[in-house]
Order: sequence, then structure tokens, then C-alpha cells
Amino acid sequence: MMEPKVVTKNSMKLVGIAWSGAYADAKEIPALWIDFVARAEEISERVSPEAFISPCHGRQTEFTCYLTAEVADFTTFPEGMKGITIPAQTYVQITHRGPMTAVEATYTRLYRWIEENGYQPNRAELWLEVYDERYNSAKHDPNRAENEYDIFMPIIEKQG
Repeated sequence: MMEPKVVTKNSMKLVGIAWSGAYADAKEIPALWIDFVARAEEISERVSPEAFISPCHGRQTEFTCYLTAEVADFTTFPEGMKGITIPAQTYVQITHRGPMTAVEATYTRLYRWIEENGYQPNRAELWLEVYDERYNSAKHDPNRAENEYDIFMPIIEKQG
């Protein structure tokens, strides 16, 4: 299992769709992925045809996530899609391996590593889930044991 590591990512331009709702309603997201992936070829200037990025922002009772593809530049947006820019940021990266039902354990391990290593999550920024050729939730069985994708949690040094 890959150990978490601190990485810096450059800013990114992303185009896609947004979803907001209660944590209990997150079961709606897989169907949105299927629709988004089917429309992804409508996005101009994609950086990597096999990669999809899901920036998310959690709040106490609900969260927002975007289903996106990285683009070289904002030109036109397909109907119903919008562009967002993710600033350059320092993250802790961890790779989730296994079915989606086991992702909570990966996040628990990630948060424990952050706490034990003198950081705290930067809640002002979006965290990222990056799906590439190793796993695409819209094309593959979410219960496959071989699924693999990267999680990037924005961090800052612990205050006080």
C-alpha cells in the first residue's frame, strides 16, 4: 500500500458539471459520472482523454463535488457545464485501492497521517479525486477489488 506523501500541484483549469447535496444523497453521483463520461468528448482542449478529476468541498451536513476534465484553456463550455480553476496547492496524496465501499478507510488513514505529521486540512480549498486509466467509476464496476485512484487533500502546517 502506498504511503501518503506531500506533493505540490500546479494550477489547473477544469470543465465539467457540479453536484451539491446531503452526504446521504451521494448515491446519485455514480449516475452523473456515467452521463458526464458519455459527454466528455464535447469538452475542447482536454489535457488527458483518460483522466477525470473530481474536486470536492465538504461542509458539516452536505458537500459539493464537480465531475470534470482538465483543459489546456477555457474556450467554450458544453451546454450545462462550467469551468473552474484550481490554484497551485500543496496536498497530501494517497492512492485508494479497492472497491468504493472501502474508501472511507482510505480517508481515515489520510486524515490520521495529516494529523500525525504536523499538518491540517486546508478547508478553504477543494480536495481532489483523480481517476485515470487505473480506474474510472463510470466505466468500471465500483465493487472491483482492483480499482485504484488518487486522492489529493490540500494541507497547511498545523496552527498553534
